[in-house]
Amino acid sequence: YLYSALCFGNESSLLTCQNSNPGSACSSNRAAVRCAGEIVQGLCGNDGTVRLADGEDSNEGRVEICSNGVWGTVYDSGWDSREGEVICRQLGYQNPNVYIY
Repeated sequence: YLYSALCFGNESSLLTCQNSNPGSACSSNRAAVRCAGEIVQGLCGNDGTVRLADGEDSNEGRVEICSNGVWGTVYDSGWDSREGEVICRQLGYQNPNVYIY
């Protein structure tokens, strides 16, 4: 669903990162992140909403993004802590500590 998001780390949404290319993915490397820090409640949305799936805890897992009412996996082409920071911030974490795996 999302291939090659290149972020600076201060974006409020993964869809505002450069080269955010929704559509079919051709990489088998799925992006995953673990967020740590204080969460701010009340952030929500439609297209561009992200969630973490299949993690051991609610603050970690495979990154999924909502597009046209359907959840799809984000793939990690060029993925690093900057994209993770955006995901964690979008999930409501203030000043997140990010672990990429």
